[in-house]
Amino acid sequence: MANKRSFGVMKTLGFSLIPLIILVIVLELGLRVFLYQLESPYKLGLVDAYARVKLGVLKFRARKTVADLSIPPGLEEALYSKEGKLLFQELKNSYETHFKLLVNETKKINSRLIVLYIPSDNYRTKTFNKKTRNFFRELTQKYTIEFLDLTDEFLKWPVDYPTLLPENGHLSRFGNKLVVEALEPLITRYDDHRSSFQFENRPRLLGDLVPNENKFWKLWEAKPFRAITNSQGFRMSYDLKFPKEKQRILILGDSFTYGPYMGDHETYPAMLDKKFPDKEVINAAVLGYTIPDEVDLFVDRAKFVEPDITLLQVLDNDIIGLFFLKRKEFSRNKFLFGRLTEVMQPISGDKTFLPSELELEFLESINKKVPR
Repeated sequence: MANKRSFGVMKTLGFSLIPLIILVIVLELGLRVFLYQLESPYKLGLVDAYARVKLGVLKFRARKTVADLSIPPGLEEALYSKEGKLLFQELKNSYETHFKLLVNETKKINSRLIVLYIPSDNYRTKTFNKKTRNFFRELTQKYTIEFLDLTDEFLKWPVDYPTLLPENGHLSRFGNKLVVEALEPLITRYDDHRSSFQFENRPRLLGDLVPNENKFWKLWEAKPFRAITNSQGFRMSYDLKFPKEKQRILILGDSFTYGPYMGDHETYPAMLDKKFPDKEVINAAVLGYTIPDEVDLFVDRAKFVEPDITLLQVLDNDIIGLFFLKRKEFSRNKFLFGRLTEVMQPISGDKTFLPSELELEFLESINKKVPR
């Protein structure tokens, strides 16, 4: 009799626990759905699931393409076409995110930021230059940053005067002189600007180039050139001293500032340095860099030169340079030292640049047009 009574009590307790168990399960499922919705850009789980499956299929189909092609043919032209509209906007948003960081970092040390736009490649025939020019102009207006556009100045001359075209699109010696002439009045306007910010400690290397180099490079057989770097990792013939005694102008940029195929004295930073003996003009540019690399370099190293003026040189290909395949090839996170080393020096913690869904779709659309 006692056993039957105990069984009855346990049965009653068991049935009474069922609603509690169901309630816990419902709460658990509800919380999972709620938390899932916080992370998902879609309102319906089925739509999100479809998007995830679609992305997985795209990744699978693009895997061989990504492995086989470093830079797909027609990448840049397609980006500025109708089919690249959404991706172009995504890359512009990414650029602005990094640019905003540079704006904030220069403000922290009271360094005046200036953006210099140099038209690139055959700027007389490229139709997309206007889009990139407008982007940089609007971006600098948004953040109230001085913007110098050299397009009109370059258009005064045949394209093979400012550049090495038709063989190479980089600046000629004359092109570097045009940059200096355009920058001279702007730099003079800020003669009196000084940053009083001083760092108590600084890294040994302040730039990203291999220090203490003096050698000839034959990146292009027709135009070998001598490149000299100082002990601090800049393309300069002398070291910076601290505390500083002159106004310092730090120039961040890519190959158009670094100056391949030109001797050190023929690059526009070196010409500016000679033109203004009361200033120190620092060439911190590295071939292949774009905005994430330039911001990282500034934060990690270059800001420690205590620049009064920071000049960011931008180029049309800075935006396409954010495409994941370009980042995999040229990123500062892949090779810490510049492009001009006989043996590239990979750093630890190398980033793997994963494509976004838009990049994968764009890549797939390009490769459908590439003859097999």
